[in-house]
Amino acid sequence: MSVEPLDAPSRTYRIGHLCREFGVSARTLRYYEELGLLTPDRQGTTRLYSRKDRARLTLILQGRAVGMPLAEVGHLLDLHEREGRAALHADALSIFRRQLRLLEARREAAEKGITVLQSAIARLSDQDEARVPRRPEAGPAASGERLLARGPEWWGQGRAPQADLVQRRGGPSHDAEVPPAAQLICDLENDVVRD
Repeated sequence: MSVEPLDAPSRTYRIGHLCREFGVSARTLRYYEELGLLTPDRQGTTRLYSRKDRARLTLILQGRAVGMPLAEVGHLLDLHEREGRAALHADALSIFRRQLRLLEARREAAEKGITVLQSAIARLSDQDEARVPRRPEAGPAASGERLLARGPEWWGQGRAPQADLVQRRGGPSHDAEVPPAAQLICDLENDVVRD
């Protein structure tokens, strides 16, 4: 039995092989097929992709990586097939230059956004530090550990400590007994809110 080389002209690829090789889902490949960007042969329900499909997939993913719309990628692929490399180069050059300008504009907008957010964070941090002494940051897990460390005699008292807060907001009073598990959740939420 002879093994066909990977670059043989008649080599075909199944959908799973291309998915693993390019890190895309089968759904993505079927979508590209639906758009006419890929045209695999069929053997029953099995899709068999040619070397041409594999090369087109490489170009599609490169175009998507730089933010090109699939319609433009498809236009370039079709242009290459219809009119050859020279026509493709002329059209591709203008499309690539336009895409580069678009990405540069997005980068400038992102940099401005980052600057605005950094300044807002600094301003709010300064205001926060002036009002309340900062504690080391602790996530919900640390808050829960603090509550559990207080022991069942503390969190199992059966009364929600936030009853006055809920009442001030116009909500119902929590004078009724609360099961210990629900009490722990309420206390945890209060502890996280107070942090």
